[in-house]
Amino acid sequence: MFTIENGLFKFDLTDYHAVLGLPIKAEGKEIRKRYLKIAQALHPDTCKAVSDSEKRAANQLLSKLVNPAYENLSKDQTRKEHQLVLAQIGKRLAGEANKITIGSDPARELFQAQDNVEAVYQKLINEISTHQYASLKDVLIKIAQLSELNLVYLMVTQGQNINRNQESQSSNSNSQTGTQQTNQNPTTPEKPKNPYLRRGQEYIEKNNFAKAVFELREGL
Repeated sequence: MFTIENGLFKFDLTDYHAVLGLPIKAEGKEIRKRYLKIAQALHPDTCKAVSDSEKRAANQLLSKLVNPAYENLSKDQTRKEHQLVLAQIGKRLAGEANKITIGSDPARELFQAQDNVEAVYQKLINEISTHQYASLKDVLIKIAQLSELNLVYLMVTQGQNINRNQESQSSNSNSQTGTQQTNQNPTTPEKPKNPYLRRGQEYIEKNNFAKAVFELREGL
């Protein structure tokens, strides 16, 4: 019913954080507070919409998008699983950054933030989410913008983590003796023994993130 084709949605994922206008690291109290604010704006009894059609549209947003997002993020276990899955997807995206098309100005600003990523990300999330549900006709546009911010955030931060790990490994390797370096021939990383995690990684390598989410969650 609601079609969003930007950000993480274009990988056949539902971006719960974008639906609620929250950063990916948001925790329980922040999630509940944000949900209650959105629910009040959309619920038929408290919605400021004038016409019946607008009230029906607001209720559809609440029941089909907002409530499922809250259901998935409000529980500690499912939220942490989802964040781990997103981190794995971010690693994959970081390796294909040159193939990712960034469409919105906020996402481009975040992509260029470099060492100030966290602060810029939070600022942009706040700017967009403040009026996210003020106009029903703009809701999906703002969710798409937020999801593209989340995509860029994952791509950039996971890319930074990969670079730091590589630098650390390089430093450790250079500190070893010549004999030790000789014995440290590069090997192909082993696939996880857990079949769910293994299949999850295989789906990520194929950019089939929807199936990867299912497998990784089962494995976790």
